Amino acid sequence: MNSVPLRLVALGAVEAETLVALGIAPVSRPGSDSSPWYRSAVRSIVTSEELQNYDDAKSLSSSLFSDIKPDAFISVGPRLGKAEYESLSKLAPVLLAPENVSPQSWEDIASFVASAVGMTKPMESLVADAKTAIAEIVEDYPDLQGASTLMVSASSVSGSDYVLSGTHSSPMAFLKGIGMKEAPAVATLAAKLTAANARFPYDSLYLPRTQSGRLSADVLIVSVPAVDYTSYKANEKLGEGFPAFGDGTLYVTNAAEALSLQRQSILGAQWCARNVLPELAKSVYLNRQK
Repeated sequence: MNSVPLRLVALGAVEAETLVALGIAPVSRPGSDSSPWYRSAVRSIVTSEELQNYDDAKSLSSSLFSDIKPDAFISVGPRLGKAEYESLSKLAPVLLAPENVSPQSWEDIASFVASAVGMTKPMESLVADAKTAIAEIVEDYPDLQGASTLMVSASSVSGSDYVLSGTHSSPMAFLKGIGMKEAPAVATLAAKLTAANARFPYDSLYLPRTQSGRLSADVLIVSVPAVDYTSYKANEKLGEGFPAFGDGTLYVTNAAEALSLQRQSILGAQWCARNVLPELAKSVYLNRQK
């Protein structure tokens, strides 16, 4: 496109977050998950009354968006089925990221979105600033370099499986990018695990609770539901509903912290660096004091 579409529908959260980084508020975006960094950025562009969300639990079709008359849809990753693509295309162009754009790389996503809307130069400046800001934070925490880590989503609900972030997941891509290393347990376990369904982030793997003792790292990032996190903060430990993990220091995350690792965008990566990396560094330090 030669000019910036004025009315864009973001077919994913990272697309929406990347657009608002450029100062473009999507006319519609998925309604199931928002983030502090998205809400903060979009408030500087539009009022909350102007924001519209769509129900992403439904199959996407042109009828969902006909009333808002979008100029284009924008999508990263293998999210759209053929029928959905054909239906949306009848209403407006669908700007699909090529296969070489990794949904796990906030830099790839930023480059694609900027190119799609004709704002490559402004995005190059934003990316350079973001990389500098993240690098400066990483420099403040040298203990992170070479420390092993992994991430698992867990719940105290009896019988529920855990979900392990695999080698090619967004959390592992980001953490390795800032100098940490993937715990050996990730690759060892991944070869024998089943892929989680599509509602989980890319390269998520079901991990039986009985295998939790095999999860070992300098820092084990454990994402838990809100009720378990509240209990953890009150008692300074996970409840009895959680089986024992392997060696390492647990870093139990709240929803926003987990989301900033699991769903990478230029805004999310910077939020993660500011809020999560200091806690990871603290966990590395505690582990080395054992």
